[in-house]
Amino acid sequence: LLPGWFWVTGRVQGLPIFPLFAIGFLPTYVAPLWQGHEELKNYTANQINTAAWTVTGFLLISQLFWQQSVVRAVRVPHAVRMIDLKKSEKILIVCLFFEVVFETIQILLWQFGGGSVSAIRGFATAAGRMGIFILSYQLGQGKLKSGMKTLFLSLVMLLIVQETASMLLANVLPTLGVAFAAYILGSGKIPWKVLALAVLSISVLHAGKYEMRDIYFEKPRPGLMELPGFFEEWVQMGLKNLGMGKPLEEKKETTSAAQRASLIQVMIRVQTMSPDPAPFLEGISYQFIPPLLIPRILSPEKMGAHTGNSILSLHYGFLQAENVNATSVAFDLIIEAYANFGFLGVLLLALLVGFFIGIITRLTIHVPMLSFGFLFGVQSIAVLISSFNTAGVFVTSMWQAFLALVVLSFFLMHKANNPVWKYYALKLVEKLKFKSDAKTKKALEEALQNESLSVTYILFPVVDAAWNRRLHHLHLH
Repeated sequence: LLPGWFWVTGRVQGLPIFPLFAIGFLPTYVAPLWQGHEELKNYTANQINTAAWTVTGFLLISQLFWQQSVVRAVRVPHAVRMIDLKKSEKILIVCLFFEVVFETIQILLWQFGGGSVSAIRGFATAAGRMGIFILSYQLGQGKLKSGMKTLFLSLVMLLIVQETASMLLANVLPTLGVAFAAYILGSGKIPWKVLALAVLSISVLHAGKYEMRDIYFEKPRPGLMELPGFFEEWVQMGLKNLGMGKPLEEKKETTSAAQRASLIQVMIRVQTMSPDPAPFLEGISYQFIPPLLIPRILSPEKMGAHTGNSILSLHYGFLQAENVNATSVAFDLIIEAYANFGFLGVLLLALLVGFFIGIITRLTIHVPMLSFGFLFGVQSIAVLISSFNTAGVFVTSMWQAFLALVVLSFFLMHKANNPVWKYYALKLVEKLKFKSDAKTKKALEEALQNESLSVTYILFPVVDAAWNRRLHHLHLH
């Protein structure tokens, strides 16, 4: 919660990428401690404390490097590549519609796989998340007209239904996370009722997903007309497994969504088994990552992004070899780093994560929301809020998001004067009213009304300088 406090109080600027990343550790490491995860009874207090302090140390060190990157002065860029302000709503709703159409095609033609589809998925996801974030932010500010609001909410709901129909609930979390984060940033308040409904829905669906997978996973995904019956069956299955649809003595022992989200028991098991009886991997789970950056259409034989999960699952005995392709065990970046190099790996990871998120955050400072840098920050949030990512999945997701945004920028963006310059200039005019002579004030205000670039070129290199230096530059002009 500490990074969030630094951001809320204005001590750091830009998108709250690291605060949202850090908050993601609440359900995976904090909640299991106060709720009493069922597997924690198998470990001693010292083993639990070691795991908890490992994660705490990682967050504190990475936060320190993130802050050091962000608090350094960021110069206001003169021009940015951005979406046209006047056409932004239409462009963003088309982007969201593109992702909905792609998901619809996947439902209708479930078997058409291949590298080209993976590439299109990257573009569709990047475009959709751009639309969801900006339009959710505008929805929170109350700036969407009724017609656009209805269309936007309808498309988001349809997208969520389509992503949920894959029976991989992890696919829905980035969409929901981006939408809620943007709305909260825009409105300044948390939509508790909608958030509670989302959590309840995910909990019920999670409770029934394993039985639904047994029935449907080897079959084609339900068609559009079959979805209502499919979800009705899923909800009934989930309610039954939660003990709401059958006698308690007949209730199967199931794992709740909260228990399933926990990672601390995985961290403890890895720490207690390393380096004896399971030696450190010394980078084995990272070796296959560079080939992942090559599109599958050019390298069809490359390993999958989840290979790291499979290596860890086999090495620590979570799965047997025959079950690797059918079942997946969740790990995260910290667990993988410890499994490879112990505490040194966690330390190096903290430095890299803090520095990396700091660089991305700097791209979102002093730029409009529709600019390339800001939208890349949005894509980064969608990747980082999903806590169940090993390095292979994380690097691949970030790389695909970046490439997709680069391609989309050629079609949707153009280079324009940074509108944030004028915002700062207007703020400076207000402050100079009491520090400038009447002649200088009048000249400055007239220049701003005419959108004179010469004024902003002189003003903004000294935005953070002392007032006498600002006045000196003004008089030179």
